[in-house]
Amino acid sequence: MQRDPDKLLEEVLDSPVKLAAHTRKRVVVVMDEFQEIFDYPSSRVERHLRTALQRQREVAYLVLGSRRRLIARMVLEENRPLYRAFTLFNLGLIPAEDWKPFLKERFAHKGVQLSAEAFSQVMAVTGGHPYYVQNLCHVIWDEAPFNGPVSLTEVAQARETVLQRESYAFTVIWENLTANQRKFLKALAADPGRKVQYLSADFIQHSGLKAAANVQRAMNSLIDRDLVDRSERTCNIVDPWFRLWVTWRT
Repeated sequence: MQRDPDKLLEEVLDSPVKLAAHTRKRVVVVMDEFQEIFDYPSSRVERHLRTALQRQREVAYLVLGSRRRLIARMVLEENRPLYRAFTLFNLGLIPAEDWKPFLKERFAHKGVQLSAEAFSQVMAVTGGHPYYVQNLCHVIWDEAPFNGPVSLTEVAQARETVLQRESYAFTVIWENLTANQRKFLKALAADPGRKVQYLSADFIQHSGLKAAANVQRAMNSLIDRDLVDRSERTCNIVDPWFRLWVTWRT
């Protein structure tokens, strides 16, 4: 017999309360990639979670998400059940200096030394984003020789390997973009600083979009697809690998 989904959700969300009572300790529930709730056909989960947040004094909820626009919509739109239920924090990227001891220690397990130049290039390619740093370094680890240094050559080879692996998925995305969206992405990808003043005359001319209105439309549509991110007057491509692929492909 199929169980009532509302009852099942209540039981799941009551579990932390029971654990807190059993252990006599406060409990923290961590939910990763929280924006996936948007894929559900109804707001049932959000409504039940809102009720749990209001009732459960001995349980704290920490939600994480990589798609900031969707997380912001869930918390800041007045018609959604979780409106103002959470405080938003932008964690930002891990500074390069904080990566140094971790990467040095991990590569040392293979008897490999990551040169200062190679480390700087890893940071330049990935921007210090944890997923992309570990993704690139995993490939470097696989391809680097034992008991030898990792140089710029090994980093470049690893970058090519990653781009080859991602090429099919990125090609599918690219083929579903309009001509103006592609022009906008090419112009963004060409900027080494990744933070572009997208309404500047130089950018409009360089992109070939001819007018600020065309830039705005292309950018907004790409934001909706979570391909680019905007902050005040600057804009950047969200995925470092996609940014590199755009320049690598074109």
